[in-house]
This record gives sequence, C-alpha cells and structure tokens, in this order.
Amino acid sequence: MPGCKRGAKSKGLCWSHGGGTQCTVQGCDKTTISRGLCWTHGGGKRCMMDGCKRPASESTHNFCQYHHDELRNGDTTLVYFERSL
Repeated sequence: MPGCKRGAKSKGLCWSHGGGTQCTVQGCDKTTISRGLCWTHGGGKRCMMDGCKRPASESTHNFCQYHHDELRNGDTTLVYFERSL
C-alpha cells in the first residue's frame, strides 16, 4: 500500500491493509493470530488470571495488560492457572 510503513505479512500488504491470513470462522474477515483464528474467535494467548479472557502476550508474562499492571503494582492477589493451548 503506497505510504504504509508497516511490514508486509502476505500479498505485499500489512495486516491493516488486508495482508495475513483470514480467520477460518465463516463470515469473519479479521486476520488470524494463531490456530487459524482471530482474537475474537479464540486465536492468540489469553490472560493467565483465573476467569480473565483478555488477550495476553509474552511481554506481559502471559497476563493481559490490566492484570500485569496490577501485579506489578502489588494491587491484586496472584490467582492464575496454566492454560493448555
């Protein structure tokens, strides 16, 4: 895409401009994160805090940003579980 500075994922396009792989759920046009699914349909990692369904990443030690910040600031009790992927 002319003027776009993001890295191309596929078809010479970044995720924002239609690059990457489309979610395998019928009718969804979002880009996959993992296992052929977008975030909405269960792709990617989820927060390890019990009951939390927010997206997580390795940079936040597999917690969502909210729980990572709470734990870092000592504002919550650590209650989490290992999710099997």
